Amino acid sequence: MDRIFGHQTAKSHLIDAVAQGKVPHALLFVGPQGVGKTSLATELAMLLADPDAGPDLMGQWQADSSGQLRERMFEHRHPDLHLIRRFDLKHSRFRSLRDRKSVNLPIGYLRERLLGGEVEGKSFLGPIFLQRAEAKSKVFLIPEADRLQWDAANALLKVLEEPPEDTYLLLGTRTADAIPATIRSRVQTIRLRRLDPTEISNWAEQHFDFESPHRTWVLERADGRPGRVLELSKLNLGAWREAIDASVEMIRSRRPGPMGVAKVIEAIQNHIDSTEKESKKKSDAHDVRDETVSKDGLNKDTFDLFLEFLEFEVVRMTFESPQEEIGVRESLTVARKWVQGTLNWKQATEGLFTMMARPELISKV
Repeated sequence: MDRIFGHQTAKSHLIDAVAQGKVPHALLFVGPQGVGKTSLATELAMLLADPDAGPDLMGQWQADSSGQLRERMFEHRHPDLHLIRRFDLKHSRFRSLRDRKSVNLPIGYLRERLLGGEVEGKSFLGPIFLQRAEAKSKVFLIPEADRLQWDAANALLKVLEEPPEDTYLLLGTRTADAIPATIRSRVQTIRLRRLDPTEISNWAEQHFDFESPHRTWVLERADGRPGRVLELSKLNLGAWREAIDASVEMIRSRRPGPMGVAKVIEAIQNHIDSTEKESKKKSDAHDVRDETVSKDGLNKDTFDLFLEFLEFEVVRMTFESPQEEIGVRESLTVARKWVQGTLNWKQATEGLFTMMARPELISKV
């Protein structure tokens, strides 16, 4: 657990549970993206799975000192440790799942990686019902449980009600409300908060080796989330900053100029293109030729990133009236709903700035 920075209360609670052999069979880690949910859940998985896990001479619990368990789990090579992510749909052994857009986690993939059942006319026993092969326990980690489709989430209920022996389900979500109440009532919730300014500053001094004029910009917008810091530092920050500056100017002037909107669209499109290209390289490395690369999900995620940047700026802006501020905030909410639905992200971008210039249009959309 000493790999995880901060979250002392949560870490102490989990270590005590491990030491006493009282870890619940299902845990829900709740917190904003990048705050450390998956990292903490992974450390717990190692403590639960490693036969050699235990306290060192200083009384600190240690597990997976070689890193092999963690590596095998993330590469899907361990028979008892299972990481279930949208990203890995393209590595499914079933073509119908590989060809899906990974906006959500479908029940077919949950059957393949956890529950068992029938996919593409083939019936099989799920990994959760198999005997342990190597580890002390079987662990299933679903970092984005809030992306489970309704039928997939519903299918988890029976396992949560009657979990097999020595089996643990570790779920993650940005907000508890995104998880069905029937699941929330059957798991123990671990809430992780953002690191405070002093904590994130100390973390950055120790772990964020990033010599760049964008360093402060990244740390501010990560808002106390170490994982988010690392994600944002990998972006084409110059282009993103220009796009956000242009957006702020259009909001302040209430004039969505074509050049400003074009700059925003260009930044979003370039990010989509570069991410898609990198994803295809990773697919090739796994001998999976997935030409779709979850384009729809990538589009939505990138537009959501843009809105997150913009929301940060809006919070710091001064408006002429409360009505103007409300109009701008509601515009962001409407735009997010558009893209989570079926509207093309480019149309959503244009519509967003039109609404911000004319907030009276919001009630008509």
